[in-house]
Amino acid sequence: AAAGGSGGEHPVLGHKMILPKSKDVRFESVMMPNWPHFLDDHRLFGTVVCPGASHIASMLAAGENVFGDGGYVLEDVFFPQALVLPDGVRMNYQLALLPEEKGGYFTQSMSYSAEDAPAGTDYWATHATGRLRKATDEERKPEPLKLDSLENFRSLCNREIRGTDFYDMFWKAGYTLGESFRWIDHLWSRDWEGVCRMRVPEVSEKLADYVLHPGLIDSCLQALAAFGPENKLGIVSAGSTMRIPFHAARMQVFRKPSPGTTIWMYGKLDDPGDGRDRIS
Repeated sequence: AAAGGSGGEHPVLGHKMILPKSKDVRFESVMMPNWPHFLDDHRLFGTVVCPGASHIASMLAAGENVFGDGGYVLEDVFFPQALVLPDGVRMNYQLALLPEEKGGYFTQSMSYSAEDAPAGTDYWATHATGRLRKATDEERKPEPLKLDSLENFRSLCNREIRGTDFYDMFWKAGYTLGESFRWIDHLWSRDWEGVCRMRVPEVSEKLADYVLHPGLIDSCLQALAAFGPENKLGIVSAGSTMRIPFHAARMQVFRKPSPGTTIWMYGKLDDPGDGRDRIS
């Protein structure tokens, strides 16, 4: 058995619970600062914090389990409360899929301390909510990316950052990220948009076990920090306010990344003028 899980368990889902006479779908696992393995690589000011990307990865894996490969859409994901994992703590973690009248499921990621409290309803903390539904035939067709060729786009960019320099800035800002969360190789940006070339880091996990690895999802969000105008880069400057994801409107995976292929990410930020960054 691995730390907190067995060799037969899914790394972010754990095991599927048996619920007699119930239409609910539930998965249960254990979380510790070093389990799943990637968590030890995601620290904010030195303390392990389960990233929102991990909750998204769990929901995507649950969608694949229920609807099949590529046959689902994840929508309206909120992160109401962070899951903080100080050294030595052990948390019971559940992902619940609750059937809705129009089809699909309301999803809820929850935890409680395995040592400090019984598993009563009042002791569970909710860390993420969302909705999973079956994709329509039209939604199963990938939408073409409305972007000039990569070479042409990069030639029009006025800023370029190497991945190593980018992570130096992140480290100074308090985002203590290990190898599992360092997928960014190179970034190019202009105004409020940019592209990022990813690299597959050396990790001890099997990436094929995931629909999308939490580190890849998180790295896509990290890259957005470099896509604002240069005078807006306070998002990653030392001493600035730390920003974390709060809401994801929609996610769909058409196919898993293939081993050996280059992964590109494109992102665009909207500036609503209220201190929040919106992504399209």
